[in-house]
Amino acid sequence: MNYININDKKYSYTHKRQVALNEDSAYLMINQGKSSEAENLLRQNVDINTSSTRTYQMLIGIYNNKSDYNNLVKIINRAIKCCNENNRDFKELRRIVVLNKLLEDIPV
Repeated sequence: MNYININDKKYSYTHKRQVALNEDSAYLMINQGKSSEAENLLRQNVDINTSSTRTYQMLIGIYNNKSDYNNLVKIINRAIKCCNENNRDFKELRRIVVLNKLLEDIPV
């Protein structure tokens, strides 16, 4: 397996550019109703540990629309680890998602 030095400025620029391109393409796909394809692109960003909040926000939207609670919580937890500047916001979102799920599961 080849390893890339992430401290290399060329890699850093290329990495950020690819993340942005994936996000832009995913945004268009979501608007065209192709959420599965968008999810695959955004998962590529997650797999390289992006700190882009846009990636996580779009994935949260996809999983929320699919009512995929397990992946929703997983991606929020990943966002908390990777997005230091929005850490508090993602923690609050996780709290709300968990509470909503608990409320849904309570028989009326």
